[in-house]
Amino acid sequence: MNPELYEYVSTKLFKAGASDVFYTSIFMKKSRPGIKFSVLCKSDKLEKLKKIVLTETTTFGLRTFRVNKTELERTFEKKQTKFGEITIKSGFLNGKKIKEKPEYEDCKTMAEKNNISINKIYDITIKY
Repeated sequence: MNPELYEYVSTKLFKAGASDVFYTSIFMKKSRPGIKFSVLCKSDKLEKLKKIVLTETTTFGLRTFRVNKTELERTFEKKQTKFGEITIKSGFLNGKKIKEKPEYEDCKTMAEKNNISINKIYDITIKY
């Protein structure tokens, strides 16, 4: 498949309810290089997403299987920085906070709005 089409297909899948879309470089039978196109979704979205993959890509078939997901409990709080308000996501395991990070979209917006590096936004947000 023409790699220029990956973004188009991914965007369409996300809009249709995919939880994640990713590509993996692989070797297929007879040592042919290829790209494995993976789509994660809830079971109620499966048929809709399969139709998109079959009609929008060059594939002639799909393999499907169930995947289990383990997630941390999460909280979101707003943090005021000198560049504006940014959402901080915290992850908890057995009620204990084990990690936190600023939300990407907020950092991206602040970086663009203030014309500075997104890395600087991340650094400043983590220090507050």
